[in-house]
Amino acid sequence: MDSRRKIVATSQKQIAQEICSETEVAIGFNQSMVSKMYNGIDIPICNNTIDAINSWIEKEENNP
Repeated sequence: MDSRRKIVATSQKQIAQEICSETEVAIGFNQSMVSKMYNGIDIPICNNTIDAINSWIEKEENNP
């Protein structure tokens, strides 16, 4: 399965909101960052952000 096809089906804003909901710490993650990651322009370096993204990915993989 092409992960880019799946991400296009869900809005970048919704993805950003879901990632932010994975942490109790404010991480300042928004649609712009989703777009930059999707296009390979930028990758977050904050551990809290990376943990939230990894948690969201695991949740999405377990709930097809």
